[in-house]
Amino acid sequence: MYKSDKDGEAWNETKMKKEMKIKEEICQWETFHGDVRKMKSKSEYRGVVIGCLAEDGSKTRAGASQTMRVRLLDVDKVVETVTERARSVTTFLHTGLSNSVYTGGDVIMINNVRRLLDLKTLIAEINLHGAASTSSVKWRAWSDSAKFIENDLFARISADELRLQFRDFVRRLGDLQKEEVEELDNTGLFGLFLDPQKELYLNIESVISVMARAGLVMGLESVVESWVSKMEHHNNPKRALSQERLENESMVAINGPAVPHCDGIVEEALELYWAKAKRVGERGGHWIRKSDNIIPYIVSAAVDTIVNKKPEVNFMM
Repeated sequence: MYKSDKDGEAWNETKMKKEMKIKEEICQWETFHGDVRKMKSKSEYRGVVIGCLAEDGSKTRAGASQTMRVRLLDVDKVVETVTERARSVTTFLHTGLSNSVYTGGDVIMINNVRRLLDLKTLIAEINLHGAASTSSVKWRAWSDSAKFIENDLFARISADELRLQFRDFVRRLGDLQKEEVEELDNTGLFGLFLDPQKELYLNIESVISVMARAGLVMGLESVVESWVSKMEHHNNPKRALSQERLENESMVAINGPAVPHCDGIVEEALELYWAKAKRVGERGGHWIRKSDNIIPYIVSAAVDTIVNKKPEVNFMM
């Protein structure tokens, strides 16, 4: 079908608007660019009029004109200056992180993990180009990152089968309702595919396993290290523990209630301890509370924060 020049221009303009919308949706400087847009449209910043050189005039027409004249300011120049300063700060931080914190291998790992888990960008591209085109274009880069995360990936599944699963995954991602995903971040979106009630993971288990492994590579490293520290704290050489006892104590330390919430554990332990007393009258313990006006743990904001923190697993409460 023949298209006129005007039709081609209209199509290009529509495509440009969609691409600009995608850039806005995945923009990492949402607050900054939001403030810039408001500055340009209303000459305000966080509700404060910028460039006001005198007090507001009267409510008359002449007073309003005078007010506008004293608010003259080169907003574009201000935006240019602020943008340049922001870029300078981010460049400085990026250079410091690249040279002093992250090695070349870390950067490669992060880039591959982002490619696998950045579902917000993938959804934006699906909305622009369609699921079929997006899965075809993204497959090669996605499979390369998948092989980087799991070296023996194609030993357990063929490349053709994985490609079919990836295409189905992209299609299901595009079928999600807009109101269902617009408030979710990448972690929340991935969580939809792990929800047993939705069953979105059916027949695409290999794709989901690769993404889960990518999340584990980076996201849980610090968590696992903290668990190891807690286990080492309980496994003191001066206090020999069996493997079963060590696992049980670690489970309580990791998932159990915080110290202010462990009264149930303490009371049960005391009951077991005093039950061994020779005298029957002492088997209930002999602790004495001298006042009923004691308000436990309400001593500081830091302690209150611990008190109000709920345990991840409710047991012995």
